[in-house]
Formats: sequence, structure tokens, C-alpha cells
Amino acid sequence: MTIPSLPSGWLEGRYRLDAPVARGGMATVYRGYDTKLDRVVAIKIMHPDLAALDDFTRLFRREARAVAALSSPHIVTIYDRGMWNDGATERAYLVMEYVPGPTLRHELERLGSFQLGTALEICDQVLQGLAAAHRAGIIHRDIKPENILFDDACPPPSPVRLPQLAVTVTDFGLAHAVSASSGALPRWGTLAYTAPEILEQRVASPASDVYATGLVLFELLAGRLPWAGYSAAQLAAAQAREDLPRLAGDNPWLPAEVDSFIGVLTAKNPADRPASAGEARKLLRGLRASIADDAALRRIPVTPRRPQPVHREDVAGDVGGAELETAAAASTERAATLNAGADATVPVHAPAHRAPSVLRPTRKLKVSQAGSQQGTARPQRGAGNLQQHTAGRRRARAWRIAAWVCAIALLTGAGGATWALTAGPWARVTIPELATGLTQTRGQMEALGLTVETEVRGGSGALPGTVLGSDPEAGSRVRPGSTVELLIAGATRDAAVPDVADMAEAEARAVLEKAGFQVQVRYRETRAAAPGTVLRQDPGPGVSAASGQHITLIIAAR
Repeated sequence: MTIPSLPSGWLEGRYRLDAPVARGGMATVYRGYDTKLDRVVAIKIMHPDLAALDDFTRLFRREARAVAALSSPHIVTIYDRGMWNDGATERAYLVMEYVPGPTLRHELERLGSFQLGTALEICDQVLQGLAAAHRAGIIHRDIKPENILFDDACPPPSPVRLPQLAVTVTDFGLAHAVSASSGALPRWGTLAYTAPEILEQRVASPASDVYATGLVLFELLAGRLPWAGYSAAQLAAAQAREDLPRLAGDNPWLPAEVDSFIGVLTAKNPADRPASAGEARKLLRGLRASIADDAALRRIPVTPRRPQPVHREDVAGDVGGAELETAAAASTERAATLNAGADATVPVHAPAHRAPSVLRPTRKLKVSQAGSQQGTARPQRGAGNLQQHTAGRRRARAWRIAAWVCAIALLTGAGGATWALTAGPWARVTIPELATGLTQTRGQMEALGLTVETEVRGGSGALPGTVLGSDPEAGSRVRPGSTVELLIAGATRDAAVPDVADMAEAEARAVLEKAGFQVQVRYRETRAAAPGTVLRQDPGPGVSAASGQHITLIIAAR
């Protein structure tokens, strides 16, 4: 795909266009510069041949409205929108947060697959972003690795520790309000990640985003989608009827709960999936707490494919509506359509390679009343079924744990058992009662080895910075290192962003959160400042910003 030549001129005398970085079927994205706020931005400009068509301009405006109302460190921020006259035609544009790193697709092809712990962390951050969208009544409708961006390139897998990564969900061009989701299917979509209800009934819901996220997680672990090499018609039929292969079948080190979780997310009936990304994230939190550290560091070995060019392909428009409509119809026409579609052209983003040896073809299975499985296991469906699926394993594990504790006590005395239960692999901590102030509450959590995230909510009536609640709730038992999300009271109107330059990270967070803002952090290598101090903030100090808006801190890496 060819990146067009750079348009000349400025946007509204404020935004300078520097270089193209991505192209899709509807628009080209440029790296630009905001001279008013002194920051690098991404500028998405509609293609000139589409500017005269009302439907495309309406999609642009929908994207701006959808994302502008959202507040999450894992959703790209839209700063501005407007119409730009290039001398020949008037084109819609969006000014967005510039995320400098590569796409998840690029990194997946470069690395082959991800470690289990890294794949689950990426999934968690994607679900966090989608949860914010779903709470606002917005469905993304095009979740795929091309629409997930890293802040920086991923380091090579380490056998001793997982990397610190940050991802951002972008491209809400197909986003749609939940109340309007029963309308006509959009002209674009990525068939490989499309939920069965969209193909068969033209109906999307937050559970459709959950389905796509489950497929992304499968791909991060396996290095391929489950139905690689299928034609468009075969792929649509597989989405509607075939269960995913079990990854643990050829990888016995992989906990069976991972397959069960993916099975719940990709259940064919949307009623059997978590109703939203927030519900899916609750299941994921329990799954992550059950995984041993050594398993989290392992991955399925996959030979990397040659990564695509540096340019990020915004591919939402690359799969034409004709292919998606044909495939959707094919999913309801059984054998005859499959036979007729055997030579159909594979859409741009239908997988073009056969699955690696770690993925065996799906077979029918027999499940006894006691739950034993024969053949390739079938993913369990529904949040309740995930719990049922793992209950037996947990009971067996509990007996094994009890036996080990007794053995440890006999061999090493009570001290060894105490270590196993307080600092060893079975350690759990209790989330304490919440203090009123954020600084004190954060200190309590971090003293227990917990990671703290915050969500600011305005209009609560409480003083800005007051802790309103937590997820999980106080009294819950979690593993050390788990994430606790604190709900913080924010200001009720716009306020000037405080100046936190040169502050330590913890102090800067406290100042901004007390002022009613949310904080997201990115780290940069530098020798120009002390490690752990603020190098830059965006928006800058003194800028008027709405309550709950995210302030990005650039911190000197340690």
C-alpha cells in the first residue's frame, strides 16, 4: 500500500504536517506538531476522493464524538477535529494523541508469539480501554492487532522477568453507540475477528468486542489465528460454528484455565460471553492470580515472520464491504456455499498461512458427566461455566497444597510452612479498609506489594482526591503484585493543570490526582535528569482541562 505524498500547508494555522505514518481505506495519518500546545500529535485526514461523500464524513465525526467522551490511558486521545480546505476539496480531519511505538501486529510478526504473562497483560490493558468505551455506551467493532499500539518496541523475551509494556487502543472509525448497533453493517470490517452475531444477524454489542479480544489473545499466544488458511466463506462458517483448538493440548505447561478463559470470551452465543469488557476483565483478574510465576514466563515457540514495513497500516478500510457481506451470507448457507466459496479470494486480513504444528484441527469431543474429556477439548462458555470448569481442578490443587504444607511442616518445622503461605507461591494479602486520602491509601496498597491504578469520577460530591471505593473491594484476598483500581473523586469543572515538572513520580501523581485529573506514565531513557523524575507533562502546566482528563507524564527511566 502506497503512502500518499504529504499535503502542503497547515491546519487552521496551528497544526504542522510533518510526515505520513499510516494509511487506510478512508484516511491517511500524519505525524504533526501542535504549535499552540507545543506537542507532537497524530493528524488523520480523509482521502480527497471520499471527502464529497456524506457517509464517510459522518464516520469521521462519529469517531471524534465516540473517543472524545472517553477517558482511559489505554484509548488514544482525540484533541481536536475540523474541516481542512487543501485548495481542491474540503476534507475532515482529527487531531489525536501521537503514540510512537509499533502496532501489536508488527511486534507479533517480529517476535512470533508472546510470553503468557505478557499476553495476559496486553489483553488486560485492551480490556481496560474497551471497558471505558462500554461504560460510555460505545462499541469499538474493529478490535485487532493493527488497532493496538505500543508506546515502545517490545524487548526480547526474558526467562527471568516480564517486560513493562503499555498499549493503546486506536481507530474508533467503526465505533457505534450501543443504542444504534442494530443498524446496517458498516462497509468495512475485519472478517477474521468478527463475531458470529455480526455476520449472521448484523447486530453488534459490547460482547462483540469481547469476542474479538479473545481471538487476539489466542493469536498472541499461538502466533496465528485459529483458522489460518481458510477462504472467506470457510472463515465465516468457522466463526459461526467451530470452537477454537485447545492450546494446552500440545503445550501441557499451559494452564487449562487459559483455554477456558479464551473459550468464554469467544463463545458463539453472545449471551454466553461476559456482557462487557469490564466483566471480562474481572474474569481475567482471577485467571492471572491463579497462574504460577514460572508459567507466566513461558511461551509457545513460534518462528517469527518477517515484520511489515515501519509504516503502520490503518487497515480498517482495506477489507471491502463486498467481501464481508459475501462472507456473512456464506455463514448461513451451509455446505453448498462452502463448496462454492472454496476458491473465493481471501480478504486482506484473512490469515494467509496455515496454522503451526501447535494447533491441531478441531475435533468433536465427548464429555462425560464427571467432566472428563476425550479428544480435543471444547472451550467452556459463560462466566459461570469458567468457574465450574476450574472448580474441580482447584479442589484437586487444594488437596495437593495441603499435602505439601504438611510435608514442609514435618521436614522444616512451622517456619517453612509459614514461608510458603506468606511469601511463597500460595501467598495472599487482604486488601485493607480504604483511607479517605489517596496518598495514604496508595501507601497502604503498595506496602502490601499491590499495584495501584486510579479512575477519577466527577460529580460525586466528595472533595477532589477522596477515595470512593476500590476494585477488588476491601477485604478481598489477592496475590501480591495484583492490581487494585481506586475510584477517586474528581473536580466538577475545568481546572488549570498543575506544574509537576522535576517532581518525583509519586509526588506528581498525588498532585494531579488531587486536582481531579487521571495520570498515565511513560518512561524514557535519559541522562539529563534524575531517575524517577518528571521530564515533561502533556497537557502542559496552566492549560485548562476537564475533570477526569488524563495527564501524561514522561518520567526518566530508572
